[in-house]
Amino acid sequence: MTFVDDDEVEEIAGQLLVIVFFHAIVIPDELLVQPQENILRRMDVLVIDFLHRMHERIEILPHRLIDQDIPVLTVNSDCEKIDCFAFVGCDAAASGRTAAAMIELLLRSEAYVGVLYGNQAVPVHRIRMEALKQCVTEEHPHIHLVERMETLDDDILSYKATLDLLKRHPEINTIYVAAGGQ
Repeated sequence: MTFVDDDEVEEIAGQLLVIVFFHAIVIPDELLVQPQENILRRMDVLVIDFLHRMHERIEILPHRLIDQDIPVLTVNSDCEKIDCFAFVGCDAAASGRTAAAMIELLLRSEAYVGVLYGNQAVPVHRIRMEALKQCVTEEHPHIHLVERMETLDDDILSYKATLDLLKRHPEINTIYVAAGGQ
């Protein structure tokens, strides 16, 4: 990952009409809190992936841009607290429903499901889990959701959570991962 200093950002912003921040974690704090006017004047659109930085500090820049009629688009993970121009990403509810249908199709018997998810604060993770639960309740009586565990999209935590689930619930024959980072 490459980071740029203020002079490089200013030079790049002078050449580009679109500034894209995939993985909002790389945005310098000073740009979030006090966006530089010379950059804002040149920005036509902000495309951002919020990931897990759903706290107030990350919302300062998008709100300021929206107030100046500069569109903000979110990708991959939407932010419910910001009135964005558009969201580009998967249909999380359809993903949850598809998971329920696939579990039923593949197992053809009673399914005991352990659910791993990255972070409850991430809308797409929460929506996938809710859609899975609703679909199971309404359409798939042979699927039993045994337990959900948060893993914070951490590989080691995910591994340990999986082992823990299987140890405490030997009936589990399916693991559903409601996040992309595990």
